[in-house]
Amino acid sequence: FSGAERADRKGVSGKLGAEYQFSRDQMFYVIYSRGYKGPSLNDFYSEKAANMGTIAPETSDNYEIGSKSQFFNRQLTLNADLF
Repeated sequence: FSGAERADRKGVSGKLGAEYQFSRDQMFYVIYSRGYKGPSLNDFYSEKAANMGTIAPETSDNYEIGSKSQFFNRQLTLNADLF
């Protein structure tokens, strides 16, 4: 079998975030990140690639929101995240 004809190798990875300190013991944050993985050499010569023509890169968009809090004179820490 033959390999894929070509691959799209354009992509950007990065991370952007912001945080707000409500008080000495309480902080809130949001984060956005994008991951990118271009095709590998094995991707070109798999059976799946032979039928595709062009191999697209893999990307992922990730969102995170959370808070970090401390209680009882910093004896108890509570962190909460949503992905």
